[in-house]
Amino acid sequence: MSFLLAEASSPSPADTVAVVMAGGEGSRLRPLTQEQAKPAIEFVHGLRIIDFALSNLANSGVRRVLVAVQYKPASLIDHLRRFWQPFFVNAGGELVIAGPGIDADIERFEGTADAVGRLMGRVGAWRPKTVSVFAADHVYRMDVRQFLAEHHARRATATIAALTVPQAEASEFGVLVTDRRGRVVEFQEKPAQPRVIPDRPGECFVSMGNYVFDAARFGGILERARLAGHTDFGRDVLPALLAHASVHAYDFSANRLARAAHGERTVYWRDVGTLPALDAARREMSGRQPAFSLDDAAWPVPSFRAPAPARAPVARVERAAREPMLGSAALVV
Repeated sequence: MSFLLAEASSPSPADTVAVVMAGGEGSRLRPLTQEQAKPAIEFVHGLRIIDFALSNLANSGVRRVLVAVQYKPASLIDHLRRFWQPFFVNAGGELVIAGPGIDADIERFEGTADAVGRLMGRVGAWRPKTVSVFAADHVYRMDVRQFLAEHHARRATATIAALTVPQAEASEFGVLVTDRRGRVVEFQEKPAQPRVIPDRPGECFVSMGNYVFDAARFGGILERARLAGHTDFGRDVLPALLAHASVHAYDFSANRLARAAHGERTVYWRDVGTLPALDAARREMSGRQPAFSLDDAAWPVPSFRAPAPARAPVARVERAAREPMLGSAALVV
């Protein structure tokens, strides 16, 4: 199986570098993360959680990827080296693994922005036009080309991928307050009274933790963050950026997989950061009618049929309880 790499277009996904944040400890997923990082957890059918983010990038034509690792990365690195690095090389690209303990010149990451700041020498060597930052611990499908196109069309400094959720459930998330053009004017962290999307009563935007930045301004953004002691994009950097830059929300519910089989239009996203959420996502993806097909030739998860690499033992989750769909950080349209 090979990547479905996009043809060159304007803007081209080949002009972006993606940094995938895969260093999380995942303390709420113990005992599964006792000996391995959260993105390395086996999901279903031999897939690791990180495979969804990497498949989205690969199928969208993003050829240059840097995976940032930190917490107990051995099984994750083994998976990346056995499967994903050869895939990207065969597709004419490159996947680089970096982090404390791998690179002598990298100290411990203190947050997402701190991690990317410490890796900017590697990112800058690729001379990208945009830098994308993706979380490694969500289950979803996204045509990243559409995310990039929105960013370029808005001429934004930064664009944040956003979920649309009912206002009654938005208090569980970081809420993006936007104007009618989609420009972010305020961040609300788990607010008691979340503000709705203009002209869409009862609906709110919440951040997915995926970002696109204009590369020409990205270095300055990170340097200002460092001087201010800001270490995290969602908590520190992006809220501070609102005062002097254009930050937009990208509505993930509008994302369509143009080449998906059978006119597939389902939008699905789940944060699998807790045992109940992971258990629910496994049920949704492994039944007779999964949330989306893992074997879809038009948008494959390439490692689905690959030989499974050596891996750490996977603990069985017995105590995970069923939970509401959106209340457990999931979106299905």
